[in-house]
Amino acid sequence: MTEFEMISTLQGYNNIGIAIVMNFFTVLTAYLAAGYLSAHTLTRGMAAFVTAMFVVLSMVFVLAASNNATATNHLLVEMVKFAKAGKGLAWGNWASMSVENFTIGAVVVTTVLLAIMIGGVIAGVYFFYDCRKRSLQASS
Repeated sequence: MTEFEMISTLQGYNNIGIAIVMNFFTVLTAYLAAGYLSAHTLTRGMAAFVTAMFVVLSMVFVLAASNNATATNHLLVEMVKFAKAGKGLAWGNWASMSVENFTIGAVVVTTVLLAIMIGGVIAGVYFFYDCRKRSLQASS
């Protein structure tokens, strides 16, 4: 893999990661809006179906984000090795970086991102059913 291909691939991974996270938060926002505006009008079965669809789609985003982060980490490690071997990437100070630091940093960032996403799913489901419960109690 050449220097140009590495940088191009890294940019592609970054774009994919951003798209995954933005799509996740778009779906989360839509679910929250649906909960706030119409959860009380849904039957129990319809609410369960909407929630199941949201959770399944959200887990697809979580897995995609995890896979993308893993691929990005592997590429970054290869880029550091490439620079240390003197094959290129000298302009980016890559040769002075530590493979271990990249791996530790990637694990920390990935763990925090996935925790935020999973926490968002749990909080979203709680919010949806809390809105549903409050609206049903107010109407009875």
